[in-house]
Amino acid sequence: MNRIRFFVFDEVHNIVSENGAVWEHLLVLVNQPFLALSATIGNPDQFAAWLERLEEERKLVRVLLGQD
Repeated sequence: MNRIRFFVFDEVHNIVSENGAVWEHLLVLVNQPFLALSATIGNPDQFAAWLERLEEERKLVRVLLGQD
């Protein structure tokens, strides 16, 4: 995965569907920058705040693993 610079996730509004746990897991595990696309996401401010908290957690994990 060294050659992958970023991921594009389309239809992220599906995070609230029955497969939402899979979406959340992928967004948590991806180790590169990503773009989350959706034309119909509900509560975009809430989703953006969740993504910001997620990024802070990812930074902490990288520090703890000595990757930063």
